[in-house]
Amino acid sequence: MKPLIGTANLLADQAVSLAQGYLAGRYSAGHITEKTVFLSADLKRLKQHQLDLPTSSIIDAANFLTIALRNAATTNAADPFSAARAERWRDLLDALIEHVRRESLVLNEEGHFA
Repeated sequence: MKPLIGTANLLADQAVSLAQGYLAGRYSAGHITEKTVFLSADLKRLKQHQLDLPTSSIIDAANFLTIALRNAATTNAADPFSAARAERWRDLLDALIEHVRRESLVLNEEGHFA
């Protein structure tokens, strides 16, 4: 089966875009929850059909970002520790966004998108 690395990279880009939009305040928690449900399902479906390492690496990175994004968006404002929890999730999102970007860049440099 031909690797679907281009599709995986597109889904990773969607995850990065959603995370950046959330961090910038452009997307509500409800919007993030809805979008990440579909994005997670797409990533899971793609992962089931891919065994090659380059494709799996970008799928896994995007999946980590999607899970963190969903958790960040569902922090409970009634929780007295919510602000600190939200800040920790934001820090993790920043790191995962950078990781997904670097993974995509390295895969491109290695010629996987050619």
